[in-house]
Amino acid sequence: MTTATANLIAREPLPDHEQKKLALGYLHDAWIEATHDGIDGDCLAQTALFLALAELTTTYGEEAAARYESELRNSFRLEGAESPRFDLIALGMGPDGHCASLFPHTAAIHEMSRLAIANHVPQQKESWRITLTWPVINHAGSVFFLIAGADKAAVLNEVLTGPRDPERLPSQLIWPASGILTLILDKAAAALLPATNGEGCGFLERER
Repeated sequence: MTTATANLIAREPLPDHEQKKLALGYLHDAWIEATHDGIDGDCLAQTALFLALAELTTTYGEEAAARYESELRNSFRLEGAESPRFDLIALGMGPDGHCASLFPHTAAIHEMSRLAIANHVPQQKESWRITLTWPVINHAGSVFFLIAGADKAAVLNEVLTGPRDPERLPSQLIWPASGILTLILDKAAAALLPATNGEGCGFLERER
């Protein structure tokens, strides 16, 4: 969820009885200054809606990841190797094929047993990110990508139709247990994909 989306929810809050049914969590976050030119909409601690989770930003690295994993285990009442099941996870994708904070050629791509980890991302000004792992994302009830811009078209086409290479294209790791991955794209991002129907909808089959 982006900061813009979170701000919209904060401006138009759900009724109290509906808020009790809603739980929000971090997909990923980065420890960078608010004036940093690499900041994006996923620095949720800056949004009033997420003040309850902002304490995570006072710890760093693996300490923060371990703390968040503990919070997830307690919130979902998990035992042993159980994984949390989010109803919905919203993802974006970068021009390099990353999603969440699963960046190309980083350690998080290979993590399968943890729920959340600290990921060192040298290509993003040596930043450290806390991120849910891809098995947790795939375990969600529904997963969708929201992607816009011509700079994403080539890599999106490669992610969906090219050879499997998640080390270089981490978004290929996202394959929900339901077998259905929803893509919400603008025309520019979808320009190199197979044609859709007259309503702008289409289906693309992909082998595991």
